Amino acid sequence: ALFSENTVIRSARRIAWPAGRDLQLPELGRTLRWDALRAQWPDVGDGLEVGFRRGGERCRLPGRAHRRPLKKLLQESGVPPWLRAGIPLVYAQGQLRLVWGHFACADPNRRAARPADAAPAARKGGPTAAAEASGDH
Repeated sequence: ALFSENTVIRSARRIAWPAGRDLQLPELGRTLRWDALRAQWPDVGDGLEVGFRRGGERCRLPGRAHRRPLKKLLQESGVPPWLRAGIPLVYAQGQLRLVWGHFACADPNRRAARPADAAPAARKGGPTAAAEASGDH
């Protein structure tokens, strides 16, 4: 959805963002600056697109193991519902990578690093739980 102060325009299209150039968003009456993007995402590459929320987007925050609904992340960040539709979302190779002005999403092609001393989580009723219950650990 493209958002202006009083209007939400439903749009599934994404706008290509050429590397190294500012991006004009006339629907919002604003410009996304390349240097501001680099400040939020230092290792940004090319092949970027900008879109807006349609619902169902998910993001894995850096250092976290699982993706979470963007709606929940924005709620936890204190973004009012009426402003969420107007936040530019930056995609690389079709994957959500940056929620403009709020947070970056981890590269979906890289698994979250787990600390070396962290043991795998035991599942209820799984082999580790059964061994602990029987004293065989």
